[in-house]
Amino acid sequence: MADRKDHVENVIIPELNKGNIIILDRYKYATVCYQHLQGFDINMLVKRNDFPAPDIAFIINAKYHILKNRIKQRNIKLEIFETDDFLKKSIDLYKKMGEFFPKEFFIFVDADKCPDDLKEIIIKHIIDKIKTIES
Repeated sequence: MADRKDHVENVIIPELNKGNIIILDRYKYATVCYQHLQGFDINMLVKRNDFPAPDIAFIINAKYHILKNRIKQRNIKLEIFETDDFLKKSIDLYKKMGEFFPKEFFIFVDADKCPDDLKEIIIKHIIDKIKTIES
């Protein structure tokens, strides 16, 4: 969490103050998910991850078998978060992020789509959001 705090204070907030758009591939939701799966209390994690909310948080929903196949295709040693138990639990936990952060705006996107379709869906949401900010 010290790394997250440092990143927010020294990178994200200064860039936002300059009017820049910040895009992250992981944020506090990954921290909450993976630390909870390692045994930390979910309520404590949510409370301690009270970092600024993004305008949009995309959660890419993937079915277990799709994740398993993608991991298998990489043909490398599994990390702890890629084991069957962690995969199944993380899928369920990510679906609940809206409950843990009820004031934040989540868009859940189905990862079963091809990468180009996923990209188009996400880009459309980002452009729509930018248009509302500029208005």
